[in-house]
Amino acid sequence: MNHAWVLTRALYNIYRLPDAFEPIDLSTWSRGNNGLIAMRDYRMLAPSGEELLTGTSYWALIDMSTRHVVRLNNVISNYENHDILATEHSEIPKIKLPPLDNVQPALQMQIPFSMLDHTRHMNNSEYIKLIFDVLRRADFTTSQPFVLELNFLLESRGDELLTLTHTEADNSHYILISNPRGISVTARIAKL
Repeated sequence: MNHAWVLTRALYNIYRLPDAFEPIDLSTWSRGNNGLIAMRDYRMLAPSGEELLTGTSYWALIDMSTRHVVRLNNVISNYENHDILATEHSEIPKIKLPPLDNVQPALQMQIPFSMLDHTRHMNNSEYIKLIFDVLRRADFTTSQPFVLELNFLLESRGDELLTLTHTEADNSHYILISNPRGISVTARIAKL
């Protein structure tokens, strides 16, 4: 149908990172849609039943030719939905940025071809890798439970120059990822 799903917002509660080669049980389900945005939740468990991660996300369906959002009721009508919340959030709030007077440059890089997905824009997982690269430089530890919130605002394309900036406020780390056309991603990371 020449359509693609794109992630618009996500919130992950990360209680513990799995150990290397530790088996995990990952489940995901649709929570329905509001006509434009589809909601999907996630839960990752250790073999003991310990909750490692819970998450919720918003997805939009875009027409690959026009890059416009497609109304979901015109495309999906028979998806199985569940009213089960993986997190305490039935809605993902927009990230409210603090005043950006103390923003520090953290990283600058040109997007290589290997970071692109089938939609010809930077893959969401690549943004998350870069965010953790910045957090590592900020001495943020992932050994304690934390929340990762992401707002995807503007696609980044191959060969564009990305600029990552970092600031801390209200016991949170804020990372902005910008391309030459504007802010692509905002992220907030804080201890749970």
